Amino acid sequence: MGTEKLHKLCYQPGVVMYVDDYNICRDMEVSPDVSVLHIGEQKKPSKTDPPLLFSLDKRKNYVFPGIKELVIEEGSCGVFVANTMFPNVKRVTSHNQKYLSSDRMLITIRDDTKRMLLHVFDLESTAQIDLRWISQIGTKAFEGCKSARLVNCDCVECCHEDAFFGSEFTETATYDGGLKMAGGIIIDVDETAEEIVFPDDKKIFAIQAGLDFAKAKRLVLKDVGLIPMLSRHHLPETLVIDDPNFRNLDKLSPIELSGAIKQIETTDRVKHFSSCDGILYNKTQVELLFCPKGRSDEAIIPEGVRTIRQEAFKRSDISSVKMPDSLVTIEDQAFEYCRQLKHVDFGHGLKRIGASCYFDVFAYSGLEEVVIPPQVVEIGCAAFYGCYLKKVTLNEGLAVIREDVFAINELEEITIPESVSSIGESALRRIPKVYTKRYIDGLVSAVTEPKLFAETSYCVELSIAKHEFIVPAHVKSVEVAESMILEALSGEGNKTNTLYTCSISIAERQDTAIKMYEKTQSQKAKEYLKRSGKGIAFRLLREGRAEDLIRLIQFDVLSKKALSELLEKAADRPEITAYIVQMMQSKKKTNLEL
Repeated sequence: MGTEKLHKLCYQPGVVMYVDDYNICRDMEVSPDVSVLHIGEQKKPSKTDPPLLFSLDKRKNYVFPGIKELVIEEGSCGVFVANTMFPNVKRVTSHNQKYLSSDRMLITIRDDTKRMLLHVFDLESTAQIDLRWISQIGTKAFEGCKSARLVNCDCVECCHEDAFFGSEFTETATYDGGLKMAGGIIIDVDETAEEIVFPDDKKIFAIQAGLDFAKAKRLVLKDVGLIPMLSRHHLPETLVIDDPNFRNLDKLSPIELSGAIKQIETTDRVKHFSSCDGILYNKTQVELLFCPKGRSDEAIIPEGVRTIRQEAFKRSDISSVKMPDSLVTIEDQAFEYCRQLKHVDFGHGLKRIGASCYFDVFAYSGLEEVVIPPQVVEIGCAAFYGCYLKKVTLNEGLAVIREDVFAINELEEITIPESVSSIGESALRRIPKVYTKRYIDGLVSAVTEPKLFAETSYCVELSIAKHEFIVPAHVKSVEVAESMILEALSGEGNKTNTLYTCSISIAERQDTAIKMYEKTQSQKAKEYLKRSGKGIAFRLLREGRAEDLIRLIQFDVLSKKALSELLEKAADRPEITAYIVQMMQSKKKTNLEL
């Protein structure tokens, strides 16, 4: 009993239990003439009589061979034992709602309806073990059992790791197709086998947890219905589908998040699908359907393929893709979240990358550079949203750029071809410089972004032919900003030197005015900066934007008093104070000359 203080508990003649301060039974003495063991008192627990947790130390190798029946009373809250402690128990009787009465088996109820087999006693018996209504099998549930026959296993959904450890099942079962089975439950795998063959799903009800199939080179499935079970295990790189009834592509969805499988192959028995280079196609190979996530090299799509189906490559690790000239359609999210994707060859036939009804084709992928070939006339919604693009080349021939196409990338600039006739909202969002030879319908809404994102202040340098415009990213009215630009382009007027007033936020209005004066020397912008100069300077100082503050100082829009106050506030920033002092001396010299 060690140094732990234990208390005697006697509520059954011939049985002495030793419990700790938490009413956990740690040790027990049983008279040889006791054949029925009652666990817990025959009454409901209360504050004065807490429930008993029966948990003998399994490391002490307790054995009570005289016990023929276990009775679990209301006063018990849990039974934690080993099969070998009660090798001759033939009956478990339960008066406790957490456990069921059964011959030789200890069964608990989980989640109100799930029945879990914890232990099988009567170890020398070779009678069959009936698992009717059992949904889970616990760890070492069959340890020491001489039985080697299981029946009615069709309700088993989960088999814990080492459930069959030390049992007759593991000793007598032989490998078939690299697998050992017991009553429709896979209990072991031959780790030396190059190929693992799973029989028809109707013969397999569960797979013991912890089995590793990854050491084999190939895994052959006679029925894809097993995929949900297999998705919880380590799998080999190649999955071979040999199921003539495989019709529904959704059957593969559980393995989409598995990075182990790199190749999918099909046999001649598969009627509706085919494979090429480890990728799944329809039978005629006109449609590319699915690429395993673990695929990490280049994907070369063969000629003849016309459609890449929705989410076909989603989250895969491919590094590049070469498309055939026969390709016509790329559907929704086909390459979404392909973080390792760096290069795309679109071929010479594809005319639409996504479309109005197909979106997010390459969204959140790892692309850093993309060249859109001249035959492409349309880029669909959010096709390259959230990538890592640093360079984009758009060729003449492109006509339509839809919403959010290049939004949220790392582009510093982009040039729009003269052939583009329509561009969608936020298509060029967060791109600092945009060049185009003429005004395109929707251009202002394309370079700006919705007011919802106004917490990020910035402006866009928009170059149209020989005209330069500085556009705030979040405008009060797209129509107003657009009309100001169109008037300037037509020569009817030029209100663009006040485009900064279109911004919905004061900070962005100020930042736009700074950029406008820097680029165009607009006197309207300078007058605005003079009126608001002190407030702008202090804001830039608070935000730590030293370069922008120095630029503002050099514009000579701050009064002598404002410079003095700024000098005091920026006393610990010598890289800023140097410019302040320089500007103050310049003003003093100018006054003396006057």
